[in-house]
Amino acid sequence: KEVGIRKVAGSSKTDLIKQFIGESVLLSFIAGIIALIIAQWALPTFNTLVEKHLIIKYQSIYFWLASFCFVILTGILAGSYPAFYLSSIRITNALKKATRSKYSMLTPRKILVVLQFIFSVIMINYSYTIIRQTWFMKNRNTGFLKEDLIFHPMTSDIQKNFVALKQELFNTGKVMSVNKTNTLITSSYAETNNLEWEGNKMRGNFDLVTSNADFVKTNGLKLIAGRDLDLSSYPTDTASCLLNETALKVLGNKKNPLGQIFKENGTNCIVVGVVKDFVNDYPGQEIKPLLV
Repeated sequence: KEVGIRKVAGSSKTDLIKQFIGESVLLSFIAGIIALIIAQWALPTFNTLVEKHLIIKYQSIYFWLASFCFVILTGILAGSYPAFYLSSIRITNALKKATRSKYSMLTPRKILVVLQFIFSVIMINYSYTIIRQTWFMKNRNTGFLKEDLIFHPMTSDIQKNFVALKQELFNTGKVMSVNKTNTLITSSYAETNNLEWEGNKMRGNFDLVTSNADFVKTNGLKLIAGRDLDLSSYPTDTASCLLNETALKVLGNKKNPLGQIFKENGTNCIVVGVVKDFVNDYPGQEIKPLLV
């Protein structure tokens, strides 16, 4: 009706296009300002949620230029349908309400509304999944002692004076255990796939950790069977190894793996202990078989 009356009053198609596009861009600008206010208001809460420090760079000319272009583009896209489609309707059809067939089930409005709801449902479900996954990773039982555990990268001085440094740390009375490894407890640094068990070559990769001694004790791990690596009590532990639960499953859930020979890259390793699974990599991943 509006299009029909305006055409009767003398408006041309160009005038109607300018009007619809102009109204849409104006609404887009208002919406942009409101969105910016909401974003600024919600940013502290969002930063707390994602544990990041995000800011809106009001002083950046690129931010305002990008925002301006985005608002203009949104306004033009939103106003294109009424501007180009409705302005082309004949006066008689517009005034007689004959702009739509009674058999027409699909209209651009319906399609856009349905698409909007589809995207909304997808994003809501995706957000819910991410929140649940993040909560799971933050609260997942890592299997090792996170509190009071300190890591220091190996240096040439520490390597040279490791025994003296270890004793000095014990003398402070504040250190319970010291361990030297090739990687942090929280990362998967090395892998090995050249493994043999009971004469059979193993398929797949095992995470590999090298340790001098006291690996279980220092990291607060739990032993399911056997003992920790202990060079002071067992000098032969230079040829000993530990497995985790997942590694034991890969080996066929052998009931008593202790004392068995495990070959790694042609070198014999005697299994002296089985460690309860712990998270030694990204907390969202499955635990891999581990050889220490």
